[in-house]
Amino acid sequence: MIALEEITIAMRMYSRDSDYDKVAARAALRVSSPELARASLARLLEIRDSGILRLALARICINQRDTSRARDNLTRVLDAEKINPEAAALLRLLGG
Repeated sequence: MIALEEITIAMRMYSRDSDYDKVAARAALRVSSPELARASLARLLEIRDSGILRLALARICINQRDTSRARDNLTRVLDAEKINPEAAALLRLLGG
């Protein structure tokens, strides 16, 4: 969880540097508390709306069986990026 807190600080300082998105997504997927990971990703999405962060959030939502939130995040990824095979595949698995 400390890693996500540090990444949040870094993303606030360097909000245009998208390299932090990948690091944050990987860290969130490794946090033992899905609730804390979801909250951290929600804060990060307020700093920068990113497909990478939304995809990580969708994966956590899927693991928690929150298919509605997962679908919403996957749809938003595809609305922004149009071509994201991973988001499209997950959305298909959810019946979207």
